[in-house]
Amino acid sequence: MSPSDFGITDPTNQAAEYEAFKEAMNEVEDTSSEDAGEIMLGNPDPGEDSENGRAAYEKLKKAASKFNETELQLANWLRDVYRQSTPMKEIEENKGPLLIQGSDVFKGANIRLQGDEGMLYEKLKSMPGLKIAERTGKLSGSSHQSDKDQFEIQLPGAGVVLVGVSENYNGVEGTHTWIQSERHAANGTVLQSLGHGGSYFKHVKSGFKQIGAFGESPYSEKKIDGGKFVSERDANPLVCRSLPVLAPKP
Repeated sequence: MSPSDFGITDPTNQAAEYEAFKEAMNEVEDTSSEDAGEIMLGNPDPGEDSENGRAAYEKLKKAASKFNETELQLANWLRDVYRQSTPMKEIEENKGPLLIQGSDVFKGANIRLQGDEGMLYEKLKSMPGLKIAERTGKLSGSSHQSDKDQFEIQLPGAGVVLVGVSENYNGVEGTHTWIQSERHAANGTVLQSLGHGGSYFKHVKSGFKQIGAFGESPYSEKKIDGGKFVSERDANPLVCRSLPVLAPKP
């Protein structure tokens, strides 16, 4: 385990905080592994067990009671991805705050999986046990840029995870998969589609904050000026440069 495992690029400025977090993580029982042949939602990390992080974890825990094993595996993996991500602006400044509340991934942060060459896009799209819906066309499309057709993974009680690929995004090297949580499915029921439209207007009105299943996130790949989208140059998505393994259950 190293500082980079948690998205820390300059741990010398955060030594005490990192050591405290590492010690706390060692005390967390890993329930995400197989137990009696089943995959379970991992126990809360120190951030998820704090006053600020508990609400999102409890919402995920409630939703996870309806997940199948593949959906549980995905939820645990997404939490790991969030913990190992760093805001792009902090990378540019050789910094890296601790993102220790894994369930905050369901608040909608746009996360760039640097260096995967789009492989996780293909893997997620083909994983058995996940409910996948294409996100193309005027009514079910997306305002997010992707060089491949986007799709959403629907999670009961936890919105959807939108997935796309970028071949050339400013500040992130190479072709990469990107992911983010959204509150409502665009390709679900009529009520979900209406909810998705409402979330989009809230997304624009808030200055392009991401609207996730369990809250809002400032980590967006978009940038606005005077209420209009202008460029990605000053945007601040999360970047995950040390990808956790996503492997099907044996």
